[in-house]
Amino acid sequence: MRGLGVVLAVLAVAAACSGSGSIEATVDDRDGRGRLAVVRDDGSLVTLLPDGTAEVEVDSGLSSQPPTAVTWSPDGSRLAWSTLAPEGPVVAVAEPVGGDVERVPTPFPSFFLLWDGPGERLASLGTANGGVSLTVIADEAGEILVTGQPLYLSWSPDGASLVAHRSDDLRIVDPDGGDTVVPVPDGLFATPVWLDDGRVVFATTDGADTVVQVGDLAAGGPADELLRVQGRAALVADDSGERLAVAVGGLSAERGLYVVDLATGDSTHVADEPGLFWTWSPDGSRLLVMTVSASANRAGWSVWDGTMLDVVVDAFRPTPRFALDYLPFADQWDLAVDLWSPDSTAFAFTGVSPAGQSTVFVQELDGGLPDAVGGGYFVTWSPT
Repeated sequence: MRGLGVVLAVLAVAAACSGSGSIEATVDDRDGRGRLAVVRDDGSLVTLLPDGTAEVEVDSGLSSQPPTAVTWSPDGSRLAWSTLAPEGPVVAVAEPVGGDVERVPTPFPSFFLLWDGPGERLASLGTANGGVSLTVIADEAGEILVTGQPLYLSWSPDGASLVAHRSDDLRIVDPDGGDTVVPVPDGLFATPVWLDDGRVVFATTDGADTVVQVGDLAAGGPADELLRVQGRAALVADDSGERLAVAVGGLSAERGLYVVDLATGDSTHVADEPGLFWTWSPDGSRLLVMTVSASANRAGWSVWDGTMLDVVVDAFRPTPRFALDYLPFADQWDLAVDLWSPDSTAFAFTGVSPAGQSTVFVQELDGGLPDAVGGGYFVTWSPT
């Protein structure tokens, strides 16, 4: 069984040498808008263009477990997902336009996968040792590095380290083994965010306050206070590391959605309600927010452009799988799942159609109703 490192090399050679089925051959067809990766109700994994055409089956879905934790590599040339093979749990890697699927055995079924910045390794979370465990997959699945309940993580930009938030501490983790506990009081938040400039966004507790901070945790430097609120905070940074969305839950007066300028520390109150899911457009100009709709058992999508939070999709019903598996961990999934188109002009989402079918929708920002482009309960848009 080939390891992930060998798999990546093989896929790169195949992309460079193959004919009409190669990655290069599909770039012109994508017209700069990338492809959607979709998990169907039958468990198959497919990719297609944003208009619903040029569908390619990547995994047939014949496994006893449908593709889970589907995520694009940073350059958009590969997909990774977790599934079950006859020999046990595996992480699979393949080109998005079909071809061989390479499988790497893992010590546990992964429910979350996250590529490192260079696209060479995958961090994997799954249940083991009485909690949530972390391992890193390279040439093969490595040893279990950290176990906690809960456990959230983020890669350093160069892929040399991870920051992990366990139930009661923060630690810098070496993917090859070993970790260092960061001596800061734990805060009411889930996912730390490692920015491109080397700093980490996290939160601590000071009495009744949740204090959102940013600092160079790996070097042990001091941290700067960004925002002080009361309540649990979800932290979502844009790709450039310039702005941070902070969604504050609870019943305090600070409940709501804020955006913080990471250079100046200035904060903007965006909404009185924190929302359910948050993700920045690739160009960093807009924040997509899933909101609670006034309609019963419905959600909506709004976009903040720096000045106004405008309703784009008034009401839809999320698919049960997305609502149960993704919304409770929205800030962690933001690091692995892309809903925006690469050109920041549209976004994709899944919902239940009036006929009761799981459906993939694409919403253009220039107006109109969302377009139904096919069936599926999960979608993620390629980064290129």
